[in-house]
Amino acid sequence: IFDTAVDKSLWVRFGWNNLFPQMVNQMYYTSPINGAIINFKTNATIGGGYQITTHSQDQKEKVKAIVFEKRHKIAKLLDPITKDLIMHESAYFLVRFDGNDLKHISRIPREKVRNSKDKSLYFISDDWSTHLNLRPIRPFKGLHRESEMILCFENESVGVDSYSIASYTSCLNWCELDGKMSLFHKNNIDNSIFPSFALIFPKKPSGDKEKAELKKVVEGARGAKNAGRILALFANKPEQMPKIETIPTNQNDKLFEQTDERIDAQVCKAHCIDPLLLGIRVSGKLGSGNDIKQSYIIFEKNTVTPLRNKIEEMFTKILAIGGIRGKFEINEYQIINEKIVEIENENEKVIDSLTALPEGLQNEITRRMSNEQLFKLIGLEK
Repeated sequence: IFDTAVDKSLWVRFGWNNLFPQMVNQMYYTSPINGAIINFKTNATIGGGYQITTHSQDQKEKVKAIVFEKRHKIAKLLDPITKDLIMHESAYFLVRFDGNDLKHISRIPREKVRNSKDKSLYFISDDWSTHLNLRPIRPFKGLHRESEMILCFENESVGVDSYSIASYTSCLNWCELDGKMSLFHKNNIDNSIFPSFALIFPKKPSGDKEKAELKKVVEGARGAKNAGRILALFANKPEQMPKIETIPTNQNDKLFEQTDERIDAQVCKAHCIDPLLLGIRVSGKLGSGNDIKQSYIIFEKNTVTPLRNKIEEMFTKILAIGGIRGKFEINEYQIINEKIVEIENENEKVIDSLTALPEGLQNEITRRMSNEQLFKLIGLEK
């Protein structure tokens, strides 16, 4: 982060190319595990919905709160704002006033916002790579109101004064690798460069007809859609028959498998979430119903509850700006609804025996078990 690199136009560049938030957004779509964790956090935080309670029991106040909620589409704002806080540790709103009355409020995507060193002035651009539709805007502070202002909610980050940065961004290299791994596997299948057999012809093809036939044979044997096909070859003489030789198979599959496991582990670690909550089996650890329950309790206390408090505080302030004397509250909600029971002693012995086996044999045994057997073994009942 170039916290001291101030542009001639007074904003602080966010990253070496001023596009760090855009890169964070891209990793949401690039890495399946990263996107899944962000969605899981969002649902765990606001999945139960919300309610707005007014301080007064007066019916006019309640009607005013309902009208405010519908007019400014609070329910529609809640999901993207929650993701902004998870991904960027900050959220921004565009607010318009008519005198002292709030007339409009809408979300400003995090990637569109930059600010000056002292945060006395903010800048909005639809595309920071080209400075498209760039305009300055003053932040809403205190009682001073202008026709158009930006309402900012920013969490402090260690060692960075100008911008908020989520701690999980330490795993963005792993997120990028996650996306590249899928691209690698796709290209490896589409352009198979590690065939099982080689066709060795006794002479070079001469003439367009022979070249076309050779191309047809090769194209008919490569790629995923042609796997397992029977290949028939003909020749006028035995010496003209092509030789078929076996090529040693590539041994990198185990390396890629280990890389996939490390990606999942590192991204989950950065997000402070147990892989078990996402349905990911950890090698050498089968886990149990109690493990899942305990992991979710820890996750809820350390991640979900603080995030709910921030969102409630944010939208309660928005209500106050709109003249609503009330409180925004997120309903309590637990994303895990399975009934978790104690494991019988017999199951504990089975788990201990499996855990003592070599990892490869352990994975093979669990792979052959049905979902019903696995649920029963770890103590989950649907």
